[in-house]
Amino acid sequence: MKRDIPIPRKLYQEITRVMPIAGSDMVVISGKKVLLLKRNINPLKGYWDIPGGHIRLGETPKQAAIRELDEETGIVISQDYLAGEKVFTYFHPSRQDITITYAVRIEKADIVLNDEHSEYKWFLLNKLPMPISPITVEAINWAFTNEWY
Repeated sequence: MKRDIPIPRKLYQEITRVMPIAGSDMVVISGKKVLLLKRNINPLKGYWDIPGGHIRLGETPKQAAIRELDEETGIVISQDYLAGEKVFTYFHPSRQDITITYAVRIEKADIVLNDEHSEYKWFLLNKLPMPISPITVEAINWAFTNEWY
């Protein structure tokens, strides 16, 4: 797997202005609760969100979701734990992301956040925090209502 090559900010903004970016997200469920992280970075800085990010060159969407989960929370899983797969399209004011979302059920985890997030909490489905994007709520609802759950 290749490492990310830093793209100058101005070039990245131009790329995202004209074409969608591919990413992978993970809905993490423990019991009847979902793990949410409060974002420190844009897009959606200050919003509660699920772990995820861009797919790197040479990665599959599953590999990217597993890597992002580890990088953002310290939770390490294998592909065998993934359940479900759904594609969501995020329309941000300045860009569009196409994200393959997975779900995983875990018992307990020691969460270690990276600098992309300021805090984490476990929330009941009917008590999701604000602010949260509608697409994140849609992904969480999908994970909880999917037949595998």
